Amino acid sequence: MKVRFRKDQILQLLSANLGILEKKNTQPILNYLYFQADKNGKVITKATNYDISLLCEYEYDVIEEGTILLPCKSLYEIAKELPQDEDITIWTQENDRINIVCGTIFFKIIGIESTQFPLFPEFEGEHFKISTIKLRTMIDKVLFASSIDNTRYNLNGIFFERIRKNDSYFLRMVATDGHRLSLVDIVCDDDNNIDVGRGIILQRKGVIELRKLLDINIDNINIIIQNNQMMANIGNSIIYIRLVDGEFPDYEMVIPKLNDKMFRVRKSLFLNAIKRVSILPNISFGNKSKSIQFKVTNGKLLIFTSQQETGEAKEEINIDYSGNEIIVGFNGKYIIDILNACYGEWIIVKLSDQLTAGIIHDGDMIDHLNVIMPIRI
Repeated sequence: MKVRFRKDQILQLLSANLGILEKKNTQPILNYLYFQADKNGKVITKATNYDISLLCEYEYDVIEEGTILLPCKSLYEIAKELPQDEDITIWTQENDRINIVCGTIFFKIIGIESTQFPLFPEFEGEHFKISTIKLRTMIDKVLFASSIDNTRYNLNGIFFERIRKNDSYFLRMVATDGHRLSLVDIVCDDDNNIDVGRGIILQRKGVIELRKLLDINIDNINIIIQNNQMMANIGNSIIYIRLVDGEFPDYEMVIPKLNDKMFRVRKSLFLNAIKRVSILPNISFGNKSKSIQFKVTNGKLLIFTSQQETGEAKEEINIDYSGNEIIVGFNGKYIIDILNACYGEWIIVKLSDQLTAGIIHDGDMIDHLNVIMPIRI
């Protein structure tokens, strides 16, 4: 096998697969990238950690066809340091030796015979289509709220289901880590063909890798769900994600129904004020010290914090509100995460009392709802 690349080409190929490969595993072969080149200039790569698998197809300058397993991380670190203006040529020799040449620079690394690579799952049956833009939007609005605690496996992902409301079908994504929850609904493109049963849980890492593939100029992606896995065909790539085997919590139970103290605020004003007031909590210690407090009065929102270790900060901004005064505490970082996922110019906040979770809506997208648990003052 012999293939010639530009530096940007090989870095793009390798970086697309690095996120799949396990940093710590008991099977060294999972650190290797399957690489197949044919005489028509087509290159196929495969990477897997068993839970997530990725197949990509490219067109490069193939001089000789062949197949090998490449040590992906090692090759990436080498390619990063090679000159920008020189082509990079990779070819294999006997005993799975891999030569890398760039101008006067030469490396020889050790590969593995390709037949040892794990088999990819096979899918049959009908697929359904989802708008690329809509799927990208949904992921961006909820991913931040998913748990990073691997021991809470049913929260370590995003719940995906189809619902019916107002005589229309919607796709819904929900994520929560127990401290906050984010939910988004988007109207189905094809309500007769999308079937996710009673809902599925997509593992967090798989969704992150899926999201990387969605910055592509195509209208729709094709999805098949089968044998506890999801396959998504996206342009020149196919990603396979093993579903989380568990029950997602009854998220409807944690969404407050009686939050009657509502105010409207400009997002940029709200976000910047919280960032400034959160500077002191963020340099303090302990989870409770991350708290900031809201004092809501007619037309005004006072955002303040007092930290024994670092001092105090406060800022008052204008809001659209008329009602009783309320003071409530929240984790400032959690609210910043929520606001960063909102696209609209205005934010709607619904509160009840110091012990009830708050609701934050993206003002321009009412079907994007966020719930955040209060911190006891």
